[in-house]
Amino acid sequence: MMKNLMVSLSLLIFANATFAGQTLEDRMSLVEHKLKTKLYLETDDFSFHPHTYLQFYYYNEKVVTGASETSDKYYNFRRAVFYFDGFFARPLYTYKLEYDVSSNSLEEYNLNFAPLSWLQFRLGKQKVPFGMQRMISSKKYQFTDRSIVENEFTHSNELGVSLWGNFILEGLTYHIGSYKSVGTHFQNVVSIFWAPLGPFKWEESDRDDNTDIRLNFGLHAHRQKSIYSKKYINSYGASSSFKLMGWSYNGAIYIRDHEYGDGVATLDGIGHNIQVGKMVVPRLWELAFKFAEIKLDGDNNDTHEWGLVSNYFLEGQNLKFTTEYTAKTTIADPKRGLSRIHNNIVKAQIQLYF
Repeated sequence: MMKNLMVSLSLLIFANATFAGQTLEDRMSLVEHKLKTKLYLETDDFSFHPHTYLQFYYYNEKVVTGASETSDKYYNFRRAVFYFDGFFARPLYTYKLEYDVSSNSLEEYNLNFAPLSWLQFRLGKQKVPFGMQRMISSKKYQFTDRSIVENEFTHSNELGVSLWGNFILEGLTYHIGSYKSVGTHFQNVVSIFWAPLGPFKWEESDRDDNTDIRLNFGLHAHRQKSIYSKKYINSYGASSSFKLMGWSYNGAIYIRDHEYGDGVATLDGIGHNIQVGKMVVPRLWELAFKFAEIKLDGDNNDTHEWGLVSNYFLEGQNLKFTTEYTAKTTIADPKRGLSRIHNNIVKAQIQLYF
């Protein structure tokens, strides 16, 4: 484990040495000049903006189960995403198409129709708006992955239709949608997000070093029929984010209840997660901490994790180097003679976005 930490630290030192002797502004200017020479087309009525983001990933995990120990280590491109977005007949229509080469899949393809700011329609494969972290792009996370709570209770991109917009109060946005995966029943979602103190940037870190407090709150409800019991699974959540002078906080709590009762008890449960970060060097270097916990009905379903991360923003999210350590513990099924499963994970990631 110490060897893996040294590998990650060496990569960070190398990245810093590349720009040795330069001011922060010089570093930003140099990398921005290299990265932001991208092709795009834009007129008054039409635009086409191509984008790319790559994430090269080093992963090393040690798993301890009782008296046995296993390990796994690999390097790969965990994401190689190409997408384009834009508008036509402005401001009525916007569009997006996103393809991930690493998984050979269309992650998003949708068309947004906006006759009014408070009445917008989106059709196609899109983010299911249940939870704040799911609504944020993966390239703007503090950690390389979503928390275990988000993976357990929230939902990935799905094909469907949604109604959304800004209404009533300044900074209040609603989402109402219905979505469907292959072989599953429709899932229906209602979410409300509110940023009461001004515009809130959908990014977990406070790279802007906000001198005024920025807040965002979310309330979420999700309902879907189980393909096994034909009864409904109801999920509820609340999320919150805070930013000020380089400090950031992101948290969420989710509750899930299956109407079938004890027949599928392990679906019922609660989960919560928090993240706290600080830009040690404004706009350049961040340290953050996370903790997440899941408690589901049954004998094999209690899991918690904590982690530490260092983010080095060579040119914002366009060129970012991440090093993190995560420890996860799962209480295993005593009927199989197991006690606990411990996962110790070291990750390093270089992200390029333009």
